[in-house]
Amino acid sequence: MKDTVGGEPATTAASLPSFHGRWLDQLLPGPIPAETEATCSDCAMCSTSRATLREGLYFDKSVKCCTYVPNLPNFIVGAILGDDRPELAYGRRTVEERLAKRLGASPKGLAPTPMQDILYREAVSYGSGDTFGRAPTLRCPHYAQDTGGCGIHAHREAICSTWFCKHVRGQVGKRFWNAVVQLLRALENELSCWALLELGLQPEQIERLYPVGERRPTADDVEGRVSDEIWRLRWGGWSGREVELYKECERLVTPLGFDDALRIAGTQTRLLARLAQDTYRAMLSTEIPHRLKVRKLEIYPSSPSMVRVETYSCYDPVDFEARVVRALVRFDGTSPTEDVVESIAAQDQLAMDDSKLRTLIDFGLLEAVADPDPADGEI
Repeated sequence: MKDTVGGEPATTAASLPSFHGRWLDQLLPGPIPAETEATCSDCAMCSTSRATLREGLYFDKSVKCCTYVPNLPNFIVGAILGDDRPELAYGRRTVEERLAKRLGASPKGLAPTPMQDILYREAVSYGSGDTFGRAPTLRCPHYAQDTGGCGIHAHREAICSTWFCKHVRGQVGKRFWNAVVQLLRALENELSCWALLELGLQPEQIERLYPVGERRPTADDVEGRVSDEIWRLRWGGWSGREVELYKECERLVTPLGFDDALRIAGTQTRLLARLAQDTYRAMLSTEIPHRLKVRKLEIYPSSPSMVRVETYSCYDPVDFEARVVRALVRFDGTSPTEDVVESIAAQDQLAMDDSKLRTLIDFGLLEAVADPDPADGEI
């Protein structure tokens, strides 16, 4: 869910929302390569020639991947409501409407309602794509239908900042962004709670934010109703001053650098920060493993000489020459990669340079095999 205003998507930290971009700039040693395959202004998943393998895995142009209601932490809500730029007027209005309808609104932020959450989980649980990206009923309330863009793009939350249908480096890129979204979501959650502590939220309101036991949706949840009494109990002394609370949370969080945020967030978030750094380095690496083996592949013909291969993601198939895919059986996990490449060149008259090998590895057609431990088998 990237820039839908126009042009190619940029995924450097500078192009991310202000909080996320600043934190990642301070965490990572360099810029983040752009995910240029995931084009939102000309959605790659809405084109049957560029999208996927199977029927039914194409996105509807009226929703694209925006069949998701974002969970906006309080300080991001405050940033949206306090940003008076004319181009963000639509986004501000949609946030104000969610708050006015009391839909998922609490001192912690604006969350999906229980029913919205259930519908979304059902949409993505099967991994078939039959609902996600295809059901207008699940469309994000901040999606601008007239432009096909995101109304709160400048202040979007972690999932909307980091989800891509396709990755330049395939599963290597996906692994990096998976690490980043875990880190950013942890920061969003911890900092939204920290801001409430700083504002002196009362025990009664904290208890309502963290009820004991599993809570099943009620009739009011299904209908999107919140009574005046429940609303007053939820907000306490901030009832009627909800916008003020959100803006105060934004005021508290905005000055925090990444080290400050990490100190507040705690040990688990520091582990996630380390993972983001490690996967960043892996995404920039072009090293070829010493031994490789072919994985089980799902292949579909795409032309007389080409095949389409399902990769790490059903949303990101790749077309290869059929003879390249046939040659992959020579990677058996026992012979050194260099020897296999020479064998393919001699017997199949096919050059396998490092760039081609790296693509095959990145998209999961080949996987690394650890060299045998010389101590194995010894007593």
